[in-house]
Amino acid sequence: MNAAILVNLLGFSVGIALYALLAVMVVRHRDSRKGDNANLLLVTTAALGLLWNLGELYSFVQKDFGDAGVSPLLAALSFSALGFLPSVVVHSVRADDRNTHWLTFAAYGLSVLATVLHFQAALSGETVPSESALLTLTFGSLALALCLLIFDLKQTLQKKAVWTSALLVFAVSSLHLSGVGEGRYWYVELIAHQSSLPLALVILYQNYRFAFADLFLKRAISLIMLTGIAMGMYILVAVPLLRYHETHDRDDVQAAALIVGLWIATALVYPSIYKFAVLLVDKVLLNRADYDGLQMDLAREIETDESIDGVLDLICARLGQTLTARTALWAEESSSSAPVRYPTVDF
Repeated sequence: MNAAILVNLLGFSVGIALYALLAVMVVRHRDSRKGDNANLLLVTTAALGLLWNLGELYSFVQKDFGDAGVSPLLAALSFSALGFLPSVVVHSVRADDRNTHWLTFAAYGLSVLATVLHFQAALSGETVPSESALLTLTFGSLALALCLLIFDLKQTLQKKAVWTSALLVFAVSSLHLSGVGEGRYWYVELIAHQSSLPLALVILYQNYRFAFADLFLKRAISLIMLTGIAMGMYILVAVPLLRYHETHDRDDVQAAALIVGLWIATALVYPSIYKFAVLLVDKVLLNRADYDGLQMDLAREIETDESIDGVLDLICARLGQTLTARTALWAEESSSSAPVRYPTVDF
């Protein structure tokens, strides 16, 4: 069994599922009252991810059937979609800073140049993907990561580490794809061919932690863990046991029962996987507070304060601390017949 090919097939299948999930979430939960920039960026990310994963999955399936090869234009389109993903990462990082918009333009310029080189190679009968295009993306991603570290002084060290790691992973991926050592080691293929997955997660974590990351990350982590468990059970359990049935018929009942039993086992373990994913996202990635405990603490502390102003000051202080807001103030609304006081939290 070629573990590298198995990792690629599963990785592209998971990538298709995750990017399709992202597209559906954006369409179903979009807010028409706000600007479309955030939605457009996420839809673009989903479309690019789907093009890359669908193209590569189709390429692997075609090779398995012994076809003459994949259309060079299709391969160029697939690798061009992959080349635009780091530009979207830079766009999401610099979306609110007009002073360094040139970084965004530079990132998209690199992607456009790589796309031109891919299609030029496809139309001229050369090998696709273009080695020049992949090397351009490799060194371009390294340069972008360095520029973001230098010019993006307002970002915290944690956020810098997140998107810098994503760009570095993509640079390593492009460098690997431009070489001749593909398909040898499964862990290399996991990093190289599946670099589109961490790029999407970085975009969500960077700008959309409370809008989409909550729903998407829990399902994405659950699906990735379930895929890993299924692959591990197949490699460690199914493959060794099926070797004893190599001389049996292809429709051997015991072999079929083994595979079905492993399917059922993965279905039974999924609820525990999802609970772990929820805990991981809430407590580790998003650092979410215990809101039930917060309500109980507020109710207990409010009972000891008899003034309205004191209660509102207390609520603003606790909300600001819990939600990691820069400021938390309260204001009195007197437009109605009776004045209404409400807290305002600024992130």
